[in-house]
Amino acid sequence: MPGPSKGGTTFLDPYLGLKRGSALYHVANALHKDLQERRAEKRSRQGRSDAASRMEAVAENIIANLALLSLSPPLTPGEVLAVSTAKTKSTRYDRTDLGRHLWPQLLDELHAVGAIVKYPYVFRQQLTTVEPSADLRARLGNGSLDDLTRREKSETIWLSARTADQGWHGDPPPKELIDYEDNRESRRYRREMATINRFLNEADLTFDGRPLGPIALRRNFLLRRVTDPIEFNLNGRLAGGWWLQLPSRDRHRIRLRGEPLADLDFKGMFVQLAYRGLDWELREDFDPYGIPGLEHYRDGAKLAMLSLLGRSKRMRALSPELRKALPEGWTVTRLMDAVTKLHQDIAPLFGKDRAVELMFQESQILVALLLRLVDLRIPALPMHDGIMVPQSMKQRAKDAMGQVSAEWLGGSPLPVTEKPIRKDGATSAAPSTH
Repeated sequence: MPGPSKGGTTFLDPYLGLKRGSALYHVANALHKDLQERRAEKRSRQGRSDAASRMEAVAENIIANLALLSLSPPLTPGEVLAVSTAKTKSTRYDRTDLGRHLWPQLLDELHAVGAIVKYPYVFRQQLTTVEPSADLRARLGNGSLDDLTRREKSETIWLSARTADQGWHGDPPPKELIDYEDNRESRRYRREMATINRFLNEADLTFDGRPLGPIALRRNFLLRRVTDPIEFNLNGRLAGGWWLQLPSRDRHRIRLRGEPLADLDFKGMFVQLAYRGLDWELREDFDPYGIPGLEHYRDGAKLAMLSLLGRSKRMRALSPELRKALPEGWTVTRLMDAVTKLHQDIAPLFGKDRAVELMFQESQILVALLLRLVDLRIPALPMHDGIMVPQSMKQRAKDAMGQVSAEWLGGSPLPVTEKPIRKDGATSAAPSTH
């Protein structure tokens, strides 16, 4: 069978479940009973008393993930669900109460009864992906994302290692998850994430007036090589929040505690941190992304700085993404000349793989800020270099941002800006790139 015609992929969350008695729970329960009848003879021969309950849990999990895929507004990363069907040993990222072999088995059965459309695994090209059939999609439409729940004890501290120095055609280097042993840092970071997730799940977060399911933020750490010792001091950025993929034009549809949001950023944080590492403090009126010739291509300027600081070698060609974000006719030489003209002091850092170190600093400040806001009872949706908070709380949040950044970095606080949230998606901080 050919692959899905629609782009984008969402990865299955094995800890997602359904509230007992909810509409979606009844959909999953009915499907499970249908499948149970089909396998009745085989199950009786196996004689396993716990088989049915484990299969029911997996069926519930798959339906919960398909419901999230189907019922979310157009803000999810993709439109098909990727499920690992590899026959590998379980790791700390898997559910230990259920065997990994059960998901492929349930997918085959759901496909056989016409509940899902399945696109098989293709070596090095495509994971096993599924989407609900038209009939199941209609049945899922009788429920809501408020029917979803989530099991505790899912892993919130992820550690990956690069498996190559660079990716193909300008892509990031490929990575693999590491099944690490806990240490003091991983335990502390996990406790911090539990505090943040618990507070956000109590915060009355809605999109167009309705909840979008449980929140399970995690931190993604990195090793430069698979052979490196286990440490948690690179990257560390937060992931897993649906608002992180939400186009800026749709942020006005979010409410926290019934209020519209204020979008607060640390101004030019990534570049600011590079300078702070050299014991420099930029003037507050200095624009770190004001690269000559890119004044109207701010997204391109940001991407260029991230690429130059993130590379492990000299830039020799523009990636397709970067080329698209720059004015027509720009070359590597022209870009390097323009960036160096504005940032000659940090130019020696280009091509030295410093971005993952800066991301770690950025994430440490952001997590410390979120914990401070928990103490202040201010709910905040984290972005990579800022937060979104209820409008009535923005001044207290701004004050906390300044205090936390000064505490972590020493010297002056990082400057904070507010980006207007408008229905047309326009912001003063991000002019059009066209």
